[in-house]
Amino acid sequence: MYGPNLRALAVYLLVFQHVPVERTAMLLADVCGAAPSTGWVCRTLAQTADALADVDRLVKTLLIAAHVLHVDETSTQVVRRRYWLHVACTPLLTAFHLRPSRGRAAVDEKAGGAALPWVGNPPRQPVDDQR
Repeated sequence: MYGPNLRALAVYLLVFQHVPVERTAMLLADVCGAAPSTGWVCRTLAQTADALADVDRLVKTLLIAAHVLHVDETSTQVVRRRYWLHVACTPLLTAFHLRPSRGRAAVDEKAGGAALPWVGNPPRQPVDDQR
């Protein structure tokens, strides 16, 4: 229905700028003159995720092999409910894992059939900033 540029902008607004779905549709209508539905916005994000599934698996594989890995979690709101965003990253790579629960069960889940990079027991050694 819409071209690749509008689809890319929708995904950018959703993923990088964290604009909610409804506001993304409104912004695209106001700025671009298009009239996408919220369903189109959601489908576009899902299709993009499907297209990048192999890249996602590669990033997770490279994170597992990293010598130093930063892992963290924070809470966020999804449709007025608390979710937990788990992250694993190096200076060049980042993987996110969003789940409605926190703790070991959420971390141990597998995403898309690929083991998450932070599964297991990462060392809990703080980095000494004074070195």
